[in-house]
Amino acid sequence: MNQLPDDLLKELLATFEIEAGERLAAANRHLVVLEKATDPRLISELVTEIFREVHSLKGAAGAVGLTGAQLVSHRLESLFERARAGEMLPVEQFDLVYEGLDAVAALVAEGASGTPA
Repeated sequence: MNQLPDDLLKELLATFEIEAGERLAAANRHLVVLEKATDPRLISELVTEIFREVHSLKGAAGAVGLTGAQLVSHRLESLFERARAGEMLPVEQFDLVYEGLDAVAALVAEGASGTPA
């Protein structure tokens, strides 16, 4: 359980909500381009960028005690880690990745507002 004072935790959550929004927007933008990319170098760069975004989300979510967002981010991170290792991301998984990013956004909003997602 998080041992931070409530006022500090609320401040951290508000800051994280902004950071998460920026990281999620970047991951979504990269994912849109990745869906259409054919150049192997571009694909590699996009996969690496998405991996970094979800990796950072995972760590920051854990730091503020949002275990649901941390877990979903970890699953996305694992998927993109496999893609970085050369495993192709099947077309049908793109929708699941978008859903995962949306789930992280909802869980972050829930944590920041206290209203269930």
